[in-house]
Formats: sequence, C-alpha cells, structure tokens
Amino acid sequence: MLNFKKNKRGIEAAGFSIIIGLVILLLSGGIIIAVIKDSAGRADEKVQVELCRISNEIRLGIKERTPDFNPVSSPRICTTIDKTEDKFQVPTKRYPQDVTGAKAEIREMIKNCWYMWLEGSEVNAFGGLNLIGSEGCVVCYKYKVNERIKDEISFEELSTSMRQPFFAIPPEDDPICTPSGGFFADNCDEDIHGLEGWKEVPSKDTESGKKCCVREVFPNECENKGGRCYTSKGYEERDGVETALGFDSVYLKWSCPTRNKVCYVTGDSGISYTDYIQKTTTRCGDVYFINP
Repeated sequence: MLNFKKNKRGIEAAGFSIIIGLVILLLSGGIIIAVIKDSAGRADEKVQVELCRISNEIRLGIKERTPDFNPVSSPRICTTIDKTEDKFQVPTKRYPQDVTGAKAEIREMIKNCWYMWLEGSEVNAFGGLNLIGSEGCVVCYKYKVNERIKDEISFEELSTSMRQPFFAIPPEDDPICTPSGGFFADNCDEDIHGLEGWKEVPSKDTESGKKCCVREVFPNECENKGGRCYTSKGYEERDGVETALGFDSVYLKWSCPTRNKVCYVTGDSGISYTDYIQKTTTRCGDVYFINP
C-alpha cells in the first residue's frame, strides 16, 4: 500500500511536471513568434517576403484541418515593407537607375504581394486582421520613387509595363543546347542572334552537323538564352549610335557577366506579370492603378 501511494504521488508529480513543461513550451513558442514578428520588419526584403508567405501557408494548413480554428493560434508574420528612406527608394541599387529600373521594381513588388498572400488561394485571406467587414486589404509595401525620375512615371506606363515578362523563356524556334543556355549553329565564329563572340562546348543534345555555341565571356546566362546584357534602357551602342533592339524588359533572373549590366528581354518572351496574377492560379486576381 505504501509503495502504491509513493507511485501515485510520483505519477501525479510527473503529470504536473508535464503540464508545466507544456505551458513553458507554449510560452516559449509565443515568445519566439513575437520576437520573429518584431524583427521581421528589419530583415532583408526577400526574407520578409518568404516569412509572410510561410506564415500564411502554415495558417491556411491549420485552418483547413482544424474545425474550431482560432486565428490567434496561428499569427501571420507579415509586415509592410518600407522603401521610403533615401537608400531604399525606388529604384534600389539592384535595378537600373532610371525609369526602366523603377518600373521593373514596382512590378516585382506587386508580384511579391500576390505571392506573399498565397496567390489568392485562401478565401477571405485578410479575415481576423481587425479590419471592418469580412473583406479587407493589407498594405504590402510603401515606397517612394527617387526624386530624379518620379515625374517621368505615369500610372498608364505602370499599367502597360505589367505586360512585360515575369517568367521569360528562350526562343521556342531556336532550342538551347545546354541547361544554362547556348544555341546550335553551323559555326561558332558566326553571328548568332545578332551577336559576335561565341565558342563551342560539348553538348549531350546534338543536331546533325551543328555545334553547340555559348558566349565567350562566362557566365552569361542572359545572352546564352536569347536576352541582352545592357547598362540600361535596352539599347546597345554601335559606332557611337544607340540602337533600340526591342529588348526593353528588365529580367533579373538571368545573369550577366559584369555587375554594371543587367539582362533585358523582349516584351513577348514569356509569361507576363499580368498573366501571373490573372491566369496562373486557381483563384485569379487583377491589378488596378488608382491615381491618388
């Protein structure tokens, strides 16, 4: 009997310690989330975008699997990304320092906002955010365009620029010959896509009698996939004259060999930003530019 009482007390003590442990764990989890949420606003833009996306994914997963879902149990780690201070004003240093770069960065911010909020996959995504009514809105970014160029951008131009490529693809009628690009040609010494300076490399894919040619200056993913590397504006200078070649869309997903140049592609070379928002997800969205 004495042993049983001791064991019972031991079981009760163990149960009590488990409860204390769970309380501490929950408190620790809440503190960790609070710290992450508090520090998120000071993180790099890309980190803030991914934190918001992941927290929304977790929240949606819990909501779909929990009948009595409580929004407090799954807080969002989403902050308004601030680009109003001088060094963060649009266009930031990653983009060309002109109107083309500013429009490209604004397109990316719009795309990021749609991406962070799960591309419209959650019904009433902004519920539980202390907003009036069942629907609502969230400010993903606040930004300023640099004083040098702010008067050169109109809402009409921004709307039109959304038709430029979000996801570019190499020319369909001229397949690339390596995973990182390059084109088949009779001779790598000739002009390919209007450019000189190619060299032959081995390729698993072969075409009868043709060689796989890539740019001599490496790495040059942009021009190896049909784009152009320019300093700005989508122009190239030949014999002292700037010539427009139709490559007027900034595309940062393909790299150029030098830091002072970025990749430009043609406006019809892939899925546009508008297509991404309107057509590529189950619950399609739209974009409106409202002049304040």
